Amino acid sequence: MFRPDAADIFGEEIFCTDLDLVVSGPLDPLFDRPAEFRMAVGTAPGRPYNGSALYLRAGARPQVYEKFTVKGAVQAGRRFVGSDQSWIAHCLGRGEQTWGEADGLCYHGIARSPETVRRVTFFPGREKPWHRRHDPWIVKHYRRAPQGKCLVLGYDDTLWADVERALEAGPYDAVIASPEAAEHWPGALLAVAFDNYEAAWLASINGFDDVTWCGVKERKAA
Repeated sequence: MFRPDAADIFGEEIFCTDLDLVVSGPLDPLFDRPAEFRMAVGTAPGRPYNGSALYLRAGARPQVYEKFTVKGAVQAGRRFVGSDQSWIAHCLGRGEQTWGEADGLCYHGIARSPETVRRVTFFPGREKPWHRRHDPWIVKHYRRAPQGKCLVLGYDDTLWADVERALEAGPYDAVIASPEAAEHWPGALLAVAFDNYEAAWLASINGFDDVTWCGVKERKAA
């Protein structure tokens, strides 16, 4: 992103975010103030920036790319804590424009702003929005709208017999499969899940309450 010729790759303006976020309001106001470069504010006083969100006019701050060395990145990581955000802080120093709670950009577990005024909430650390599927605020903003029936394919010996019985009840709108079942399923898959827990939250965040489990002895409820 910081290459001098980044415009040839991405276009004139770049906005990059992490995936562990909940969008709960319009994001347009984040770009009301002109800037060549802006990042999410750091999560602690010793970290000026956070890599959760970054805006860059292509070609701005090329030193982030041109000065990069592995040795320097290791030293920056020790000083500021982190990877990309640490190297950027090392290269640019403090004083770059940032987004924070006043802009509606918040961090889960750290934010002081009420949920009603947040535009986007990021989840630094181990807890992610998909771990909080029963939080009403997260369900409201993170989950897709309800959209029908989902079939989940496990790997127990009863799998194909279970599938045959399930299909007799009518078609399904999506299928989530274990890696073993995915190799033999003849149709399209919504996703591949590596355990029952993952299958449950994949179904949940995609809006499926009506889930039929095949080839599964035990499961965690969605």
